Amino acid sequence: MTPYDGAYHCHVPTHCPLKQPGDPPCKVTEHHLRHRKTGPDFPLLVIRCGTHRKHFTLYPPGYAPYRRQPVLDLAPDGTEPLGPAETPLHVFQGTLFDAMRSSSVIPRSA
Repeated sequence: MTPYDGAYHCHVPTHCPLKQPGDPPCKVTEHHLRHRKTGPDFPLLVIRCGTHRKHFTLYPPGYAPYRRQPVLDLAPDGTEPLGPAETPLHVFQGTLFDAMRSSSVIPRSA
């Protein structure tokens, strides 16, 4: 997960997810921008690791591969667009999950 700034640029990591202790340094470079039909409203950066010969897409906070909608409602830079007082759990208000979250747990007697 990589925060994207307002210009939809992101920090390119220094190593890829395949890096293991003792491996030679990763040679990470920007490869191309990937346009998506669903997900963020901007293209995502694809990086290439020359050491491991693999490509990786850098997703902004809240998004995951193969998802059509965000996992969490976050801005591209990782902040919550509704303000600091809100939490990701606010999406469950008024639902069955909210009732379960706010109810007290009564332990069963043996």
